[in-house]
Amino acid sequence: MFVANDTSSIILHIQVFSRSQITYTSEEVHELTPNGIPISESDLLEPLQPLSNSSLIRGHFDIQVSLGPLTSPHLKVLIWYSRSDGEVISASASADVSKCLRNPTSLRWETKSDALPSPKDDVSLILSSAPGSVCGLGLCPPMVHVM
Repeated sequence: MFVANDTSSIILHIQVFSRSQITYTSEEVHELTPNGIPISESDLLEPLQPLSNSSLIRGHFDIQVSLGPLTSPHLKVLIWYSRSDGEVISASASADVSKCLRNPTSLRWETKSDALPSPKDDVSLILSSAPGSVCGLGLCPPMVHVM
């Protein structure tokens, strides 16, 4: 949603951050045309007041963002543009991303027998997925117990 003065279009900069990395960036031209605000009057504490200045316009536009497989489980979106007088107008939001995978994956332990393995037994960790999947695996060093 926006309120603008003497501006018909802007170059909007968009960045998506996840896991301390920029996972998406874009620059888009958006026309600022007056249109309705997608808010129900019943959700407001008081009615939306008319704009006090006749050169001001109010409206909204949608932004489409493509999220890759590394943009989870939490993301932050930052958008901004620079006005003709140099002032930067910005907004940000955070969101949780549900865990969903495009490709089937599986992770399982495999032993040589059906019996439960003991600490001295050899086991295999089997990670499988469809082609094009992004998989990651982190291992911690074994813990040493002193008795």
